[in-house]
Amino acid sequence: MKKWIVVFVILISAAGLVQGASNLALSRASVKAGYNFDFEQIVIGADLNMGTLARDLYLVPQLEFSLGGDYSVFSIDGTLQYYFPTSGTIRPYAGGGIGFRTVSWDFGNGLDGSDTDFVLCALGGADFDIGNPRMHLFSDLKIRFMGWGSDMGLWFGLSFAL
Repeated sequence: MKKWIVVFVILISAAGLVQGASNLALSRASVKAGYNFDFEQIVIGADLNMGTLARDLYLVPQLEFSLGGDYSVFSIDGTLQYYFPTSGTIRPYAGGGIGFRTVSWDFGNGLDGSDTDFVLCALGGADFDIGNPRMHLFSDLKIRFMGWGSDMGLWFGLSFAL
């Protein structure tokens, strides 16, 4: 499965590079909250839209953190997000990326520890126009694949122009 995600990201990147030139510059920031289904935790995070690598292909680093229960989770991902051409107020996207994730746990009685893994991720979602050209809402579903398995989270956020 990991191999197919890498192939998918490479193909989208190559297709985008053929269609247009890059325009890398910090253009948007996002704040978000979500739910991690595997750790059963509320998660908060932030994204930075670093501009386009090619037409409709954006570089979006992501930072995510959750704390509660027996686990705390910290993730940094670098994602590529391809926005499908549309003419409406909803802009769907799909993408993937790579990153690192640290999971710490404390079950009491000396049963604590942490683990840091290299991760591959796949995501899909949509931006929603709210009538303000400087802001939009978004939602996405992200799945991460790492050495010990995978996890999935659902996100909702607000993105604003810088």
